[in-house]
Amino acid sequence: MLQLRNLAPSASQQEDAHYYVAMATLHSGDDEALELLHNFLNKYPQSRHVADVTMAEGDYYFTRGIYGDALKIYAAVLPQTLTSGRAEELTYRTAYSHMMLGENEKALSLYDSLLTSKTFGNAVRFYKAYIAYQNKDYAQ
Repeated sequence: MLQLRNLAPSASQQEDAHYYVAMATLHSGDDEALELLHNFLNKYPQSRHVADVTMAEGDYYFTRGIYGDALKIYAAVLPQTLTSGRAEELTYRTAYSHMMLGENEKALSLYDSLLTSKTFGNAVRFYKAYIAYQNKDYAQ
């Protein structure tokens, strides 16, 4: 992708390359990802990738356990602007962040919306049980 600039790419090819490099950097765990994500949003504010890149900024903080910052960014993402899988992931990561910050009621209401999810259903049931255990609600 970095070599694309030597090939006289179109504007949309440049945008896609910038997107894929930023996302690959994020998923490789590199701290440079945050700067690349910011640069993408500044350079392409009307891109079809804006919601996904914004969520990716939240993911940067989420994967580092900085849940308050992740929540601030996740709050700016409209789930309907994401694919259904990413929207579920947004809900799950938002709920988990609330749980990690001790905001269990917010977490539980979000977890409830994912109970039938094929991807997150089992994890949601586990964390709901974990919260019930913390609250000494052993029957639950």
